[in-house]
Amino acid sequence: MIEKKFLIQKRDGAKLYAVQYLIHKDSNMDKTKQKPPLVILCHGFTGGKYEQGRFPETAKTINQNDMDALIFDFTGSGENKREPVRLGQQRNDLEDVVQWAVNEQYYQIGVIGLSFGGLTTLVANIPEVKTFVFWAPAFQIRRNFGLSDKIMARVKERLRKKPMTFASSGDSDPIMINDGFVEDLINLNPDAFLKKIKIPTLIIQGTADLTVKPADTRNAFDLIPNDVIHDYIEVDGAGHDFQGEDFRKFLNHSINWLTRFLE
Repeated sequence: MIEKKFLIQKRDGAKLYAVQYLIHKDSNMDKTKQKPPLVILCHGFTGGKYEQGRFPETAKTINQNDMDALIFDFTGSGENKREPVRLGQQRNDLEDVVQWAVNEQYYQIGVIGLSFGGLTTLVANIPEVKTFVFWAPAFQIRRNFGLSDKIMARVKERLRKKPMTFASSGDSDPIMINDGFVEDLINLNPDAFLKKIKIPTLIIQGTADLTVKPADTRNAFDLIPNDVIHDYIEVDGAGHDFQGEDFRKFLNHSINWLTRFLE
């Protein structure tokens, strides 16, 4: 396994910190042969590319199953400079990362989206991706936090005057949101995106998750068209920040799915 730290250029010219996990060196690769599948991992709100060690371990396990992996920081998170975090920007980031992968001649691409990274994956325009895996996806983020239209309007006005910061889940600086974060959520209709899913999709949800409610995730799963291969798995007793044996269960289910749908 080769661990390669580098920067991915965005459409606006700025760059995202990323780490690529390769099953072999680029220099030793026969350019006449197709690259192995690539799995891109999308971190959650306040998280970063390392996700408390879970993403590097996931990437290494992906390598052990003959696939490359990529972890990266969304704009305003992780090692990237601080600017407001918002769904629309993260959508653009993921589209740019997938385009980078296509430019690198990856043709079998899968995405794992955790929590807010799962919502980002859902709304991104990434037709090159062959399969989705969602970990406790924050599809119904407004409902999760009780954000009615009236509350959203008040919060938006407050954030317009003064942005809010949140402690990062890792060692990086706090992240920041402003009124743009709320604006994106006001205009969001996740159900419409769920109904348009066309590729094999796995959703994994912990039953003890107090942030993303299992009932909301089950309802989201039911909106995926019946003619699309999709599955829903619950990990009994797992919370939103699942670790240890719960994490291993999320990981094992994901690897089984990815090896099935990425050639």
